[in-house]
Amino acid sequence: MGKKRILFTARDVGAAQQIVHIAASFRREGYRVSVVADEPGSTVLRAGGLEHTLFSKRYGFRSSKDMSSGNSREALLKAAGMILEMENPDIVFCGLSTLGVGIDEAALWWAAPMRKAIPSFQFLDTWGTFNHIGDGYPDVYFVMDRYAEYLGYGGAKAPIRVVGSPKHYAYAGRPIDRWREETRATLGIGNDERLIGYFGQCPDSPGHWHNFEVLVSAVKHCSQRNAHRCRLLVLPHPAYVSGFQPYLDYLLRKEIRYIEPTRGLSIESILAACDIVATSYSTVAVDHAFMSCYSKMPIGAILYLLCGKDIKEHLIKNFGYWKLPLFDMGIGYIAEEDNKVSYMIERMMGTNKDAEEYHLKTKSLSIKDPSGNILDIVSSLAG
Repeated sequence: MGKKRILFTARDVGAAQQIVHIAASFRREGYRVSVVADEPGSTVLRAGGLEHTLFSKRYGFRSSKDMSSGNSREALLKAAGMILEMENPDIVFCGLSTLGVGIDEAALWWAAPMRKAIPSFQFLDTWGTFNHIGDGYPDVYFVMDRYAEYLGYGGAKAPIRVVGSPKHYAYAGRPIDRWREETRATLGIGNDERLIGYFGQCPDSPGHWHNFEVLVSAVKHCSQRNAHRCRLLVLPHPAYVSGFQPYLDYLLRKEIRYIEPTRGLSIESILAACDIVATSYSTVAVDHAFMSCYSKMPIGAILYLLCGKDIKEHLIKNFGYWKLPLFDMGIGYIAEEDNKVSYMIERMMGTNKDAEEYHLKTKSLSIKDPSGNILDIVSSLAG
């Protein structure tokens, strides 16, 4: 009969970026793989060439993100139950729906021992976040590193296994240094120029607008004072592209010239090109850290913009912390007061020391063959 049937789910971008690698590994090992995704994760899977079914299309439901509360949650669970009946998996493997629940958590609810009793697993692409519907816990959580394991003891309802990051292990052996050189040339960044990339969430997210204003003021200030010309690149989060326009309108009002990446450039190539990757919180910070880990040469560094109480309270409420775990691991730099942003940008632009130190610290992130580690555990527990 061959290997068992495994159903993967992914609603969010971070989940899909991991699932695309994990599912491919299971398929290569002979498992019968099916994938149900929702937007924005579906866009990531399409780009990665992973065949899948779109939750809100095939099953005639709204986005699972819109069905996460009240009566809509009952509809979400009903939809997930229909999916599991139709797919009839032997194993369920889910991503994490962040800031709410989605198809991932609904599938885990049905897989639980008191209902369908299907062996289930969940990959957590961030630290300390556990979203459940009632008693719908996986049998095992997979996490990227020891810090995620440490943070997990407070909220995990199942064993945690450290396996590494399948998405980021794909950077090993890639020409990251060449990406940096070629992308800077494409963007027109000269040798005497420094590129700051701003990677933002929705401007309505608590604290984001304030931190963006502080960054713009710092860029303008540093452009006038620093020997190196400062260039600003802005890139919206894939889930908030339509809501990103207020940021661009503000830059025009402030007469700040900015770069919008040309089509065809991958997020990895853009990250490699930056001297400073500025964000309040985003998975691009994790991406950049792993790229630095596998790069032969320094490729800039992360600067976390965490000014004001609103952004801190938002992070604590939704993730349980405001100092992001990478920073607590010594990876990256932080500005938590308005007057520190200009100081940090000037310092990071004026010397390679920060980038070199960052590059060295990121080497601690490497864990060999994460997908293989996951395969071994799942096959030993679920066959």
